[in-house]
Amino acid sequence: MLISQQAIFLGTFFVPKYLQSNAMIDNDYTKLLPTFRAKVKSLVARMNELGYDAIMFEGFRSQERANILAKQGVGIARSMHILGLAADIVSHGRLWNADSHFWANLGNEAKKLGLTWGGDWRKKDVAHVQAAPVSSENALFAMNDSERETYIRGLA
Repeated sequence: MLISQQAIFLGTFFVPKYLQSNAMIDNDYTKLLPTFRAKVKSLVARMNELGYDAIMFEGFRSQERANILAKQGVGIARSMHILGLAADIVSHGRLWNADSHFWANLGNEAKKLGLTWGGDWRKKDVAHVQAAPVSSENALFAMNDSERETYIRGLA
């Protein structure tokens, strides 16, 4: 497994622990800020053009879900997902069990779009992409949605 998360073994796949209670998972593109939404759609389309079966598994995340994941040790309570500025992209057929080429291509294509890829972090999160670098998170949390959208457009 490429990312270190608590997981269960289900058939031939290791499934991250937080998928066991997935009722609150939200993959509605419309809940992402517009500029980021367009980049995520482009990223998924590009991965599929390369022959992968990429999907956005989760985009927007409620504060309630972020808190649950943080308690499980597989997320953080102050997540960019809450702002509609992060998404988890996985293989439709293999979820987080995609091969290393999938993750490498995801990272490369995300960076071409100006996105921050979680696979570059010390604590790797290879499925995670976000609209802005970690260093801008405090500022983004202090902004309203309109200000965030303007800021993200300025990064392009």
